[in-house]
Amino acid sequence: MRVHTDDCLAAAQRRLYGDQVRWFRTSVVVDNLGPEDIATHRSLAEVRARHHAEITEWELLRAHAVDEAALLLARHR
Repeated sequence: MRVHTDDCLAAAQRRLYGDQVRWFRTSVVVDNLGPEDIATHRSLAEVRARHHAEITEWELLRAHAVDEAALLLARHR
């Protein structure tokens, strides 16, 4: 998988998440937890436990994005 680094979506992701590469890597893992449980015949809870670090990183980056978006919206009111 690859991610574009030179378009407007890339710029927005860098602005919101603080680190586009980390966001991309963790979101790929988090977005594929369901398919992984099916492919590995493990429960979703087991898969989530296995990827605890990535989920935690994803949550931190998402919280950063929420905060950044709130600041941007507040500036444009």
